[in-house]
Amino acid sequence: MQNNTEKKRDALKSACLYTLLCAVSAGMLLYLRWRYALGGFVGGLMLLSSLLDLGLIVPIWISFKERLKEIEGGEEDAAAEY
Repeated sequence: MQNNTEKKRDALKSACLYTLLCAVSAGMLLYLRWRYALGGFVGGLMLLSSLLDLGLIVPIWISFKERLKEIEGGEEDAAAEY
């Protein structure tokens, strides 16, 4: 069983990884939209998708903070007993 510092480190790694994935995905979509001068429906769809990717970064970190509270509160350990 992991101790609290390992759980916190894993939670941080996960939050950083998914933040990076969202940022790279948004960047690639915006680059492709710019590179091929896409407009109209496809360009708008790519812009919307990239903005949604960037918008996911905030909930990732909110979830990370909640996860830290759960780890510190021992809620996970209490649930594992059942």
